[in-house]
Amino acid sequence: MSFSLFLLYLAATYIFPGELFPELAPYRITFWLGVLSLAVSVLTLAPTGKLTIRAAPIGLVAGLILSMMLSEIWADRWLGAPLHVMQQFGPALTLFLLAVWNVTSLARLRVTVTHYRWPFGTVGHDSGGAGRGGLSFRLHAR
Repeated sequence: MSFSLFLLYLAATYIFPGELFPELAPYRITFWLGVLSLAVSVLTLAPTGKLTIRAAPIGLVAGLILSMMLSEIWADRWLGAPLHVMQQFGPALTLFLLAVWNVTSLARLRVTVTHYRWPFGTVGHDSGGAGRGGLSFRLHAR
């Protein structure tokens, strides 16, 4: 269920429900979907011992957030900067944590990439026609 909520949150971050239906904007559906996804992921993974918070990427992202907070506090001389940083960087942090915790196999990575490609049509860049130039994105099992 947590993987399904991750995919739903991934879609909601790019296709905002409030933009499609303006009357839904005050309900902040994407925000609450992210909170629900994080809560379900933690409650699902913690009892099984698969919840990783000491992994190197999570530590690096935590350091990045801390440096952004300290930088904004120093530059603006404003103690409200940490809240501002979390408001601006929160959706990306939520997606990062959900991806680290829920994309645990090559099959799930394929589903995620397919799900990501759906709203945009393609992941790569095509500079002409089929087979000419551009970038391609494929997953190969080893």
